[in-house]
Amino acid sequence: MWKKLIVFSLTLCLSLVLLQVIKYKIEPVQNKVASSAPTSNEQTPFQTAWNISRNSNFLFGDCVRKLQKALAENDRKTVVSLIKLPIEVRLFSKGMQTRYYFKELKNENEFLANYDKIFDDPFGERISRINADKLFYSSSGEVFTPNHEIRMDRIYKNNDPNFEIKIIKLFQ
Repeated sequence: MWKKLIVFSLTLCLSLVLLQVIKYKIEPVQNKVASSAPTSNEQTPFQTAWNISRNSNFLFGDCVRKLQKALAENDRKTVVSLIKLPIEVRLFSKGMQTRYYFKELKNENEFLANYDKIFDDPFGERISRINADKLFYSSSGEVFTPNHEIRMDRIYKNNDPNFEIKIIKLFQ
């Protein structure tokens, strides 16, 4: 009986000592974590990315509205300024067989030469009916219109955190 009591007492004492050692080693880590939390003016990288994304969402709608206005006024220079070149465009062929085909336009001159093929009456009319406030956002960061006529993305230059919204694909 005495042996069991002594073993129990020693085990209890050893457990209390180990608990104190563990507590002492954990407390500085907790203090470091608490002290490194961002202040009210600082943001974590996730919060910064979220705010950029949330605040730039209206810029995509603005890009669609600019395109709609430029097409209505037949302002080709404004339309070209909204496009990231080179761009892949899906065009509609009205030959013997009605079908779609893709064409890559490498520069501004090629784009302007194909402008009337790209923005024919039915396609221009569909773009004019797009609700710029109801866009879809993909997990890859691209933004597109409900019927996928236009795909847009943020375009960064030279690792600059600022970006422009540009149209990266057009689908008739």
